[in-house]
Amino acid sequence: MSQYTTDQILDMIETHGGPKGLDLSGKDLSGIDLSAQTATEKAVGYRQARGDWPAWYSPNTKGINLSGARLWETKLTKADLSRADLSGAILAGASLHSVYMPSVNLEGAVMVGAHFEGADLTDANMRGTNLRRAHLRGSTLTGADLSGANLTGAHVGPEQLQSARSLEGAHLNP
Repeated sequence: MSQYTTDQILDMIETHGGPKGLDLSGKDLSGIDLSAQTATEKAVGYRQARGDWPAWYSPNTKGINLSGARLWETKLTKADLSRADLSGAILAGASLHSVYMPSVNLEGAVMVGAHFEGADLTDANMRGTNLRRAHLRGSTLTGADLSGANLTGAHVGPEQLQSARSLEGAHLNP
C-alpha cells in the first residue's frame, strides 16, 4: 500500500503551491485513492470553508490536479486516478499496473517506458503524450484520444489501437 495517505498527498500539493514541479519520484503510491469522487468531496468542503478551489483540485476534469508533477519511477499500482489532471506530468518509468484512470487528462505527459499492463485508460486524453517504449499490453484504450502521441517502440496491440477514438498524427513506428 501507499507510503502516503490521500490527505498527505493533497497537503503536499497545497504546501507546494500546486502540483507543477512537485517531486514524488520513486515514491510508492500503490492503491492510493486519488479518485474524482474523493477529490470532489474534499474540494467542495475546502471551497465552502475557504471560498476557492484548492491547488490540488482540477475544476476542468473534476479530479485531482497533478499537472506538471514529477512522478519518475513512481509506483501507482492499483491506484484510482479517475478524472485526474496529469497534463505535462513526468511519469517516465512509472509502474501503473492495474491503475484506474478513466477520463484522465495525460495531454503532453512524458511516460517513456511506463508500465500500464491492466490499466483502464477509457476515454483518456493522451494527445501529444510521449509513450515511447511504454508497456500498454492488456490496458484498455477504448475511446482514448492518442492524437499526436509518440508510440514509437511501445508495446501495444493493434486491437487496443483500433478501440482508440483518435490516432491522428500519432507516431506508431515500432
